[in-house]
Amino acid sequence: MLHKKRKALLVVNSEFSSLWVDDPCMIQTLLTDKAELEKELNCLNDKLSSALSECNAKDELVKKQAKMVEDAMAGWEKTEAKVVTLKQELDEAMKQRAAGEERSTYLDAALKQCMQQLHFVREEQEQRVHDAVMKASVEYEKSQMILEEKLAETSKRLAKVGIENTHLSKDLFAKERLIEDLTKQKVQVEADFNALMIRLESTEKENASLKYEVRVLEKELEIRNEEREFNRRTADASHKQHLESAKKIAKLESECQRLRLLVRKRLPGPAALAKMKSEVDTLGRDSVETRRRRTYSSPNALIVDVAIDNSPDTPSKKINFLTEQLCVMEEENKALKEALNRKSNELQISRTMYASTASKLSQVESHLDELSKGQSTLEPSGSGLAPHELSLALTSDVGSDDKVSCAESWASALISELEHFKYGKQRGSPSVKTVGGSDINLMDDFVEMEKLAIVSVDKQSGSPHLPFDDANATVNPLEIV
Repeated sequence: MLHKKRKALLVVNSEFSSLWVDDPCMIQTLLTDKAELEKELNCLNDKLSSALSECNAKDELVKKQAKMVEDAMAGWEKTEAKVVTLKQELDEAMKQRAAGEERSTYLDAALKQCMQQLHFVREEQEQRVHDAVMKASVEYEKSQMILEEKLAETSKRLAKVGIENTHLSKDLFAKERLIEDLTKQKVQVEADFNALMIRLESTEKENASLKYEVRVLEKELEIRNEEREFNRRTADASHKQHLESAKKIAKLESECQRLRLLVRKRLPGPAALAKMKSEVDTLGRDSVETRRRRTYSSPNALIVDVAIDNSPDTPSKKINFLTEQLCVMEEENKALKEALNRKSNELQISRTMYASTASKLSQVESHLDELSKGQSTLEPSGSGLAPHELSLALTSDVGSDDKVSCAESWASALISELEHFKYGKQRGSPSVKTVGGSDINLMDDFVEMEKLAIVSVDKQSGSPHLPFDDANATVNPLEIV
C-alpha cells in the first residue's frame, strides 16, 4: 500500500514538474496541494503503520492461538482474501490514475477534474480502507469472540473431562480395591475350600469307620440277641424243667404222705418196696430224656430265629430297629439287674436256710448212723445187698413193736432212693452243653436236698409236714436266674 502511494506521489511530482514550467501559479497551488497531500499521506502512513502494528500484534496473537483454534484461521483467511480483493481494486484505481495522469499531460484543462477525481478516489480509497479496516476489526472481534466462546467451551469441556477423569480415577481406584478384596476373598475361599475338602475326606473316613463300627455293633448286637434269646430259652427250658421237677416232687411228697399212711397202718412188704424202687427209676429216666430232648430241640429253634433275624432290610430301618432293640435291652438289663440284686439277696437267705437244713440233715444222718450201729446185730446174712435194700430189710424184720426205729429206717431208705435218683440225673446231664445248665441242675439238686432235709426233719421230729407251697416259696426266687 505504501509503495503504491509513493508511486502516486512520484507521478504527481512529475506532473507538477511538467506544469511548473508552464504556470507558476499552478505550481504554487500544486505545491500547496502537494504539501497537503504529503501531510495527509504522512497521516495516512502513520495510521497505516499503527494499523499495521496493530495488525501485526493481532497477527501474533492469532498465530499464538492458531494452533488451538482452526476455525479462527479460516475466518482470517477470508479477511485476507477480502484485503486482496481490495488491493486489486486499489491497483485498478492506480491504473486508472496513471491513465488519467497520462491524459493530463495531454489535457491540462482536465487537471482539476483529475485532481477532483484524485481527491474523490483518495477519499473513496480512505473510506474503503477504513471500511476494510473496520470490517476486518469487526470480523476479528467476532472471530475473537467466537474463539473465546470456543475457548470457554473447551475450558468447560476440559473441566468436565477433568472431573470425569477424577471420577474415573476414583472408580478405577475403587475397582482396584474391589479386585484386591476379591482376590483376597478368592484366596480365602480357596483355602476354606481346601480345608472343607480335607474335612470332607476326614468325615468320609470317619463315616466309613463309623459304618464299620456300626456293622461290628450290629453283628455284636445280633450275637448278643442270639445269646439273650438262647439264655431266655434255656431259662424257659430250665423253668419248665423246674416246674416238672416241682410237679414230680409234689407227686413224691404225695407218695410220701401215702407211704406214711401205709407205714402208720402197716409195714410194707418186699413187693411194695420193689415197686416203689421201679417207680423212682422210671421217674429218673423220664426226667433225663426230657432234658435231652429240650437241649437238642433248642439249637434248631435258635437257628430259625437267627434266620428270621437276619432277613434283608434297608440299613436305616435296621439301624432304627437295632437302636430300639438296644433301648429295650438296656431297660431289660436294668430290670434284670434289679431282679438279680433282689434274687441274690433271696439266694443268700436260701443259702442260710440251706446251711441250717444241712446241719439238721447231718444231725439226722448221725442219729441214723447211731441207730444203724445199734441195729447191726439184726442184719440178714445177705450182705451183698444195696444200702437201701438193707434198710428195707431192717424195716421188714424189726416188726411193729418199735415204730420209731421203723420210721427212721424208712426215712433213710427214702433218702437213699432220692440220692440215687439225683445221681441218675447228674449222669444224664453232661449231654446238655448249654450256658447256665450246670447252675440250673445244681439249683434243682439244692431244691431236692432241701425238700429231703425237710422231710427227714419232719420224720425225725414227728411234727406236721410243711406244705409244698411253702417249700416252693423259698425256691421260686431262683427260677428267673
